[in-house]
Amino acid sequence: MANAGSIRTGFVNGLATRLQALIDSAKKTHKKLPTLGDALMNEKDFAIRNYGLDFDEKMNDIMNQRYNKADYKDIKESIEKLKADFMTQGKLNCTKIYASQTIFDAKVNTLLNKVNDAMSGFDNSLKNANTAGFSQQAKTSLLAGFAEFNKQNLNKKILEFKKIIRDKASKLAKTSTTTMTTTETTTTDQASVEAIENTSSLIGSVNFTRPFKKGETGTAIKNLQILLKNNGYYNGEINGIYTTQTIQ
Repeated sequence: MANAGSIRTGFVNGLATRLQALIDSAKKTHKKLPTLGDALMNEKDFAIRNYGLDFDEKMNDIMNQRYNKADYKDIKESIEKLKADFMTQGKLNCTKIYASQTIFDAKVNTLLNKVNDAMSGFDNSLKNANTAGFSQQAKTSLLAGFAEFNKQNLNKKILEFKKIIRDKASKLAKTSTTTMTTTETTTTDQASVEAIENTSSLIGSVNFTRPFKKGETGTAIKNLQILLKNNGYYNGEINGIYTTQTIQ
């Protein structure tokens, strides 16, 4: 377990270093897009977390095959059920979660308890295997499999991140063009443009803690509109009103 953990940590650190190099290069290339760096940092954190989860899932699959543990199968089925109930197109569906938050919390807690129990069982299985003469050749083969999986997955994540950079830069460039055109029409829109240009500090500080109701007004909704507009998802007025267009 310690050796497998070292492999995981090494590749996670390696991925973080390479993604940061890509971000630094993108910031130099797209100096006219000041918010690109912050947007990519969020994507970097997400990619690293998913990379670690990929490793854990792979390790669980290998161990499940080796030891044929029913609890691993149960965990996998629980995860798939949770995805089906609360995810849409591979992403968490906040509307579904808010509508059934008590059920969601209960299912997540149940799943975490299963994972903890399975991890304890896994550790015991390894101890028993070592006591029973789990060969060095088998250990070496297992760790080599982990290392190869991580190498392939690391390259895959880097390719995916390069595409994310292209997509983010393209969206921000379009948004920048749209806001520049808007400034030529009215003074009111100028304030919105300046707010969007200053979103580099906004991204790190905004925290939405509850769903909004249609027609509701407030600074948080204005910040939401700025954030959406900055990422190319909203072209309406920055008015702090939770309108149909903002919801869409």
